[in-house]
Amino acid sequence: MVAHYRLYFLDPAGHICKAVELDCEDDAQAIRGVEPHRDGRAMELWQADRQVKTYPADRRGAEPPGRSPPHRPGAA
Repeated sequence: MVAHYRLYFLDPAGHICKAVELDCEDDAQAIRGVEPHRDGRAMELWQADRQVKTYPADRRGAEPPGRSPPHRPGAA
């Protein structure tokens, strides 16, 4: 049976700024289906009213789109 999942992208304030729908057989398939959507922003994967997994923001998602982190002297 196929279940309906929703992947929520969160802005730096923790508000939903985008959602992607996924239809998957189970949680494991849904988690694998998230990978192509990862862009550094914090995300939450939900199936109906059940939170399946959270993805914290990484450095790529810490800056607004189109901006790069400041260059630090001595950084590679």
